[in-house]
Amino acid sequence: MFEAVGYISHQTEQGVVTLTVPLERGYRIDQQEIYTARVIFSDGRTIRPEQRAAIHATIKDISEWSGYGKGKEEIEMLKAWFKLELIILTGCEWFSFADCDVTTAREYLQLLIDFCIKHGVPCKESLLKRTEDVGKYLYACMVHKKCVVCGVGGEYSSVDLHHIDAIGGAYRATTEHIGRDGLTLCRIHHGECHTLGKATFEQRYNIFGIKIDNTIARIHNLI
Repeated sequence: MFEAVGYISHQTEQGVVTLTVPLERGYRIDQQEIYTARVIFSDGRTIRPEQRAAIHATIKDISEWSGYGKGKEEIEMLKAWFKLELIILTGCEWFSFADCDVTTAREYLQLLIDFCIKHGVPCKESLLKRTEDVGKYLYACMVHKKCVVCGVGGEYSSVDLHHIDAIGGAYRATTEHIGRDGLTLCRIHHGECHTLGKATFEQRYNIFGIKIDNTIARIHNLI
């Protein structure tokens, strides 16, 4: 066994978290000069039926949109492709939807949702109803200029960057946008937001404002 101490251990007031990895992986850590690692503590929970249903529905939406095929074999191949994507992104092990943990299922589902937002995949229902990480969903919508409620937007439909804290039109060009809370909304839902008011609108759709950072500001031509 190779004891990974120091460069992937974490000092806290309570002590040090030390990882012990198999020898062959320790060799790869040394050769690739890896100095950081992510530690996930499993609480023993396995994938929930709701997660499995949302994953299946989203895979089906992607399959229909892409024309890849609706057969069982094609669906399984598409699932496997996204599993490999998640493994590359997170370094997790190969997993099965029969017994994977809830965190892996959540990350896999979010990967599918991000793909749909980025590529404009039409889905049978709002992805806001499927996501388990509302914050990541809202941020992805802002990055790809999609309405956070209905998903409309992108290259062929305009959306508005709605400021949670209203900015007068005369001052919009000179206002510092970085750090303010915002949402991307289509014209219909933008109007609904102003009609209902901030609190009622956010409660109706279970959403909240996302801090505008440099990435979002550049995409929306605010800087």
